[in-house]
Amino acid sequence: MFRCGAAAGRCSPASAWSWPRARPARSPDPTARARPACCARWRAWSRWRPAASASASWIPEARAGGLHFAGHLDGLKPARTAGEELRFWSRWSGADAAAAARAAERLGLDPLLELEVRRLSAGQRRRLALARLLAAPRPLWLLDEPLSPLDAGWRARFGGLMAEHLAGGGLILAAVHDPLPVAAQTLELA
Repeated sequence: MFRCGAAAGRCSPASAWSWPRARPARSPDPTARARPACCARWRAWSRWRPAASASASWIPEARAGGLHFAGHLDGLKPARTAGEELRFWSRWSGADAAAAARAAERLGLDPLLELEVRRLSAGQRRRLALARLLAAPRPLWLLDEPLSPLDAGWRARFGGLMAEHLAGGGLILAAVHDPLPVAAQTLELA
């Protein structure tokens, strides 16, 4: 997905990066094609863009088992309860009910599971959408504005979950307007 513009073996945070417009070829290991060989030591990237620029156009391959995609739209049905939505998306991703329950607990969703999604605040809806990442772990997270509706406390807590994902060998590619709460290699786009 990323190509490093630096000479082989001389990669640095100031290196030129490019984002190809074509959809990458499928691979059994999405993290292998997402991480430049010369930049293997960097585990999280953010694709920064001004608020007025176009949104990311990443295509999810979530069911393939290698990655999760969380876009700026939550993809939640407003008439279903939060619990129904979490169980549906967890099953769709290959997780069981116990994994969905653990994800709900970690993101403070337990008291909200009986409410219809339409009654949740924007931050609660985002936490519900992000619970998918925890319910069915995948090595690569593609995130578009993952923290935008979250308050400072939940941004910090999700930053801890991101750090856990990275420490476990995962990779995060994020399009953001604000800095991520974890160390990240940044590509700034105008």
